Amino acid sequence: MDDPARFGSYIKEKVKDSNIAAIGSAPLVLVINCIGIGKSITTSPKLKSDLEPLYKYVDDEKVVVDGNLRTSQGPANAFLFALKIVELLRNKQEDQEASKIL
Repeated sequence: MDDPARFGSYIKEKVKDSNIAAIGSAPLVLVINCIGIGKSITTSPKLKSDLEPLYKYVDDEKVVVDGNLRTSQGPANAFLFALKIVELLRNKQEDQEASKIL
């Protein structure tokens, strides 16, 4: 989607009954749309100051899960992020199987 306001509306609609995942600088979409305010998150360290006033910023974990919100620091952690999502949506055994393949 190339319309940020429309995308924000879409995310706000989905946040009620869906899992939201954001990696790298994507959590800025959460800030702009006031999604998950007060939850624990992580993101690219350079964005910490933009997020700290509204979120509990966690800088010592590569992947953070708080309720239905999943965040990760950046592309270097994409596999860890994907495995965490598999673990949360499926089960630990599938996560371990996927981890072996990767």
